Amino acid sequence: MPFPCAGGCGTQVFTQGQTCPNCLAKNMRAGLKKPVAMQAPVVQSPIALEYRARGGVTWIPNNAVGHITVRKGSEIELRLVQGTQALTPMWQGTSGGGTPERAKFDTASTAATDFKEVKASHNSVTYTLKALVYELTPTMAPEDNTGNAHSANSLGVNEKVDLGFQLKPAGVSAADIGGLVWEVLSATGSKIAGGRAFEGKLEAQATAGTAKFQAPYRTETSLNPGLVLTTKDRAIKLRLKTPKGFIKDDHVDLDITVKSPRAHMKIDTTKPHGGIIHKQGLASAGFFGDVFLFPKDISFKWIRWQEQFGTSSTTGNWPWKTTVDGKEKAEMMQHKATSSTAGTDMEVLAMDVATGCKVDQTDNVWSKGNPPTPLGPDEEQGAMDWRILWQYRPADLTTEPAPNTGVSTWVTFQVMHHKARAFKNGKMIVSKTCEACGDSGAGECNGKVERAIGAANDNLSDL
Repeated sequence: MPFPCAGGCGTQVFTQGQTCPNCLAKNMRAGLKKPVAMQAPVVQSPIALEYRARGGVTWIPNNAVGHITVRKGSEIELRLVQGTQALTPMWQGTSGGGTPERAKFDTASTAATDFKEVKASHNSVTYTLKALVYELTPTMAPEDNTGNAHSANSLGVNEKVDLGFQLKPAGVSAADIGGLVWEVLSATGSKIAGGRAFEGKLEAQATAGTAKFQAPYRTETSLNPGLVLTTKDRAIKLRLKTPKGFIKDDHVDLDITVKSPRAHMKIDTTKPHGGIIHKQGLASAGFFGDVFLFPKDISFKWIRWQEQFGTSSTTGNWPWKTTVDGKEKAEMMQHKATSSTAGTDMEVLAMDVATGCKVDQTDNVWSKGNPPTPLGPDEEQGAMDWRILWQYRPADLTTEPAPNTGVSTWVTFQVMHHKARAFKNGKMIVSKTCEACGDSGAGECNGKVERAIGAANDNLSDL
């Protein structure tokens, strides 16, 4: 039974599906003119493990033969991608959760070859990120640490310290982590305005991560005209940061409190007669007084001290008298600055954790007056209160005015009261204490003496 040609020409052939010779030749000629196009092979993008700083913008391809360097406690983001397509691998190692994957490195490397790893597995292939995890500790070494008892987180106004760091493990350098620099910031981490007075002075050293720092000499938050009392402390941050690296500006802070001085006046009992001053037969009393600045565990070596303005006031029948316009009045004594009366202000000595920093001078504190005639009962006759300002200034700056501030560098930090009480029986009580300690003194502020008129002479030559 004949069949039609499979080539479609209609020629009869003897086998079903057979092509006649004419169609075979025609198809061969057509094939020589129009060769069949070859399909290009499909090339897939390689799979890559990428990382970036937490919240960063740029993804960085992981170098399979190297490692990253991160500080202990740092958190980074990772992903596994193929071209622009994010894959969903199985994660292992030091990592948290979420998408993109987050890895936090809470375990420090014990050596420069001790790498912490994060692994992403996909289709039976594992991709590994290696991290050298370092520990960075900022250090502060006070230049005056007499007795090796200095506070770890407080400084006196204008105090000098050396800043540095400790970096572990061994073999890791400042250059390896992107360098190290110091900066001074407010307690909230912002820049400080006002220049040297409020920011202090920071001098970077040749070695990365080291610096010399001198604390600010003002602790109030605005310029002080000089006679306004300030006893404030102020918090600042000393920040050690890495200016380069994929975690740019990563940092650790030293939170420091800069403290203004307080002061006590204490009787110098090493003087003859226990430091007491009195003349027999005269209503008089006094003492040799030493000034100690505290807190005791910081240094005020880089400031200078003086007494400043003060005016006395009297009550009752105070025995010092003067005649004004023909009338007898109690004398109003005006106090002048130490730099005027002594010719210079006073140095402050080195830190002493037992006593506090001593002002290098001894004050002659005394009052005297003619007793009433005849002597009367043990009743107060009159009293005098001499209110005196105590001040400090930075030892390394001129006093008038401070550079770029237009105000004096003198800062009033305490008000002292030289008080005297005269009694009708000739007794005299003299004290010099701060307003905070009160008339009788408190704690170490013990500048107070009482002497009867008939008591033996004490250091008579000093009256």
